[in-house]
Amino acid sequence: MIPENSRPSESLAEQSVELSLSDEDILDAMRHVPGYLDITTADFRILYELAYRHAQERLFGTIRADQFLRPLPPLPQTLPLDQAVMRMAESEAKGLAVVDGTRVLGMLTETDLLRQLGANRFAQLLKGILEGTVQIGSCCRRAKVAEAMTSPAQVIQRDAGFDAMLRAFRSHEGRSMPVVDEQGNYLGLLLRKDFLSACQGEML
Repeated sequence: MIPENSRPSESLAEQSVELSLSDEDILDAMRHVPGYLDITTADFRILYELAYRHAQERLFGTIRADQFLRPLPPLPQTLPLDQAVMRMAESEAKGLAVVDGTRVLGMLTETDLLRQLGANRFAQLLKGILEGTVQIGSCCRRAKVAEAMTSPAQVIQRDAGFDAMLRAFRSHEGRSMPVVDEQGNYLGLLLRKDFLSACQGEML
């Protein structure tokens, strides 16, 4: 597995969706066109929006969520946290889906684990360990995944396209989200960095 690194900087794909033209932008562009343009700013805006949508469809129209999902095994909600930590470490992921059977209940992330241990940051956790105020082993053996997970999880349909994936990632700060089929069954995880890498590759 490829380790999931920190969230990459916002891609051109993410930035471009919010790009809008003011009348000043349009007038400035028209001044740089040689000759006389018999067109209003409203007409120019319509042409721009149509061209933008066409370009976006050409670049990203074939992208689907299931093209990039990673089939990472989910965590049962009744699993003790110490075993969940071992599975997360083996998967080299910063978060795993939590399921009841095949239904997604939530996500267990490194942030959730820190919160369960009473820490907001990794350095704070290390401080607690060094001072002897944090007993990781006993805490993780007592607690279950369901007690620490973030629920509900933001999920994405496997046939979701570019716009749907972009909106889903913008709606939460997580680095990944579960991909589900038409019946809501868990299929794997879509990582934010994989999505952004795919978008950047399409734009090159």
